[in-house]
Amino acid sequence: MYNLKVASVSNNPTDVIIVAMADSIHTARWIAQFSHQDISILLFPSTPHRRIHKGIRELMSGDQKMQLRMAPLMRFMALPLTLSDSILKTRLRSSYIRFLIRKQHPRIVHGLETQHGGYLIAESISGLNEVPNIFLSLWGSDLVWFARFENHRRKISEILAKVNCLGVECLRDVGLAKSLGFTGDLLPVVPASGGIDLKLIDELGPFIETSRRNKIMVKGYSGFVGKSITALRALEAMSDELYSYEINIYSASLKTMWYSRRLVRTSGLNLICHKKHSLTHNAVLRLFAQSRLSLSVSLSDGFSGSLRESMATGCFPIESSNSCGSEWSNDGESSLFVNPVDINEIVSAIRLVISDDLLVNSAAVANRKIVENKISSTSIEKFLSSYYLDNSRRG
Repeated sequence: MYNLKVASVSNNPTDVIIVAMADSIHTARWIAQFSHQDISILLFPSTPHRRIHKGIRELMSGDQKMQLRMAPLMRFMALPLTLSDSILKTRLRSSYIRFLIRKQHPRIVHGLETQHGGYLIAESISGLNEVPNIFLSLWGSDLVWFARFENHRRKISEILAKVNCLGVECLRDVGLAKSLGFTGDLLPVVPASGGIDLKLIDELGPFIETSRRNKIMVKGYSGFVGKSITALRALEAMSDELYSYEINIYSASLKTMWYSRRLVRTSGLNLICHKKHSLTHNAVLRLFAQSRLSLSVSLSDGFSGSLRESMATGCFPIESSNSCGSEWSNDGESSLFVNPVDINEIVSAIRLVISDDLLVNSAAVANRKIVENKISSTSIEKFLSSYYLDNSRRG
C-alpha cells in the first residue's frame, strides 16, 4: 500500500506546480529527473485517471530530496471535476489551480502537454494579480497537428502568449510557436518526457547484435493519428519474407487487436498482440532490445518514445516522415522515415532493414552515441538544471 503525500495548502510552500496527466509514464519520467534535487513539486492532474502511474506513486512515497505531493482532493476528484467542467461549462479545476497558486506562491507553474495541461493553465492564471513563471512542454503533435483547427489554434495562441519558457522536442516547433504568439524563452531542446536511463537499458542483459535478432516491434496506436493498421497492412503485403520473425504489437488499441487477430488467420504471420497497458515499461524495453526493427507510423508526431527507445536498445527505427525524429537520428543511416500512409514505401523500408546487416549494426552504434550525448537522463539533467531548477528557487 502506497502512503501518498497529499499537499496541505496552508502549511507546505511549493516551488513548482506541475499540471499534467497523472497516469502517464511521460509525466513520471519528467518528474523523476528531479528526485535528488531539493525542490518541492505539487502535481495537479490535467485529465481524469483510473490510477496514478506507478512511477509517480513511488516518487510520492519514496525517500528522496524532492518533495512530490498531489493537489488536495485530486487523487479521487479528477474525474468528477473534469466531467463537471465539460458538462456544466463551469471552470472548477481552473478555479482550484488559481486558489492553489494564491496559497502556495509557486515560482513556476509548468504544463506538460498543451491540450489538457496548457489550456487549463491559461484559464487558471486569468485574473491573477501576481502570475508565476509559466512553463509549457510540448508533447508530440501539440502544435503541428492541433494548430490546423481554428478552435484549438485560438486556445494555443492564448496559452503561448502567456508562456515565459517553452520546452520543445525539436526545432520544427519553434517557428510555429512564434507564429502563434510565443515571445518567451526556450528550454534546451530535450525529449518532453525526459531522458533515457541507460543504466536501466544496460540491465536488460547482454547486448544482442542487431543483425542477429529475429523480432519486430510495431506500435499499436490506431487513434486519431495512429496508423498501426497501415503498418500491419505493410507487413501483410510481405508476409512471405517474414516467416522467421516474431512480430510484437505493443500498446495495441481495440481496433489494432481485432485486425491483428484476422491477420494471424489469413497471412500466417507470427503476431503477438499486447493490448495497451498490458506490458510493463521494462517488458517493452526488453522486447526492443531483442528486435531488429521498430515500426511506428502516425499522421503526426514529435520525437516519439518508440524512436528514443529503439535508438537506446539497438533496434533499427522506421518512423513517420512528418515527425521531428530526423532532428535526432539520421535518415537513411541510423533510421528511416517514411510516409505514414504509403504502404509501398513502408514495405520498401522494412525490406531494406531485414536484408542489410551492415546498416542495422552500424545504426545501433551511431544511435547509442546520440543517446549517450543528447538523450540520456544524466545529460538532460545538466541541460535543465540552470533553467528549471534555478527559476524555482525561493529568495
